[in-house]
Amino acid sequence: MSDPTFDDAPQWYWAADSGRVSDPEAFERSDDRFVIASGKRTLWARARREIGSDDCAWTGFGPSDGKATLADCMRVYLSSREIYGVSLNRLMLELCQIRSFAKFIKDGQINLGNWISNPIRKSPLPRPAYDEAVARQLGQRIANTLGLEEDWWVDL
Repeated sequence: MSDPTFDDAPQWYWAADSGRVSDPEAFERSDDRFVIASGKRTLWARARREIGSDDCAWTGFGPSDGKATLADCMRVYLSSREIYGVSLNRLMLELCQIRSFAKFIKDGQINLGNWISNPIRKSPLPRPAYDEAVARQLGQRIANTLGLEEDWWVDL
């Protein structure tokens, strides 16, 4: 293929089933319908095979040289679990393709079972509703930790 949209660059991408519904009450979790791949060609081949659709959420992450950091992986971790309902087991297996994440788990000296064990119940973990006061507290905590101006988050 010479299609430039399907490059073989080392850029990392993720794709997840997006619930395929416009009604948030009818949302279906992605669970195992989630892939991470290096390069768009590989991503879309896996998405078609393992998610079963071109109609999915996807984006690149990390630098274009393919050297994703732990921070890049954590952004994928948080959004894919919380927004798309990706299975923890699938997420761990996919993220461990990335050297920085695999090294993080290896160096943590934690039993591998702790990285693949989902909660006992099948129901989703509770998630409180958005709270402006908590958002302000989080911004203040980050500002204090990093020595930033108190209202750095206001214009984001």
